Amino acid sequence: PMDTVTEADMAIGMAQLGGCGFIHYNCTLEEQVKQVKKVKAHKVGFVSNTVVLKPTDTISDLSQVRQVKGVDYAIITETGSLGSKLM
Repeated sequence: PMDTVTEADMAIGMAQLGGCGFIHYNCTLEEQVKQVKKVKAHKVGFVSNTVVLKPTDTISDLSQVRQVKGVDYAIITETGSLGSKLM
């Protein structure tokens, strides 16, 4: 198996291929904890940390959600809630 110093996204990718990533110590302790939590929360084949927005939400709203939840995607539904019609 391969190992290297990395951040969460690469550590997830390496783990999916049987490797191991080490969060580097150049980050603050808080950032290291955030990176480890992101890796531990990753579920292969599942969307976790689901973000649902309405069609009337703006790019600014999505940017704010990205900063708070740390995700790069959002599901857009008719009412902005799970179970609503996908747009």
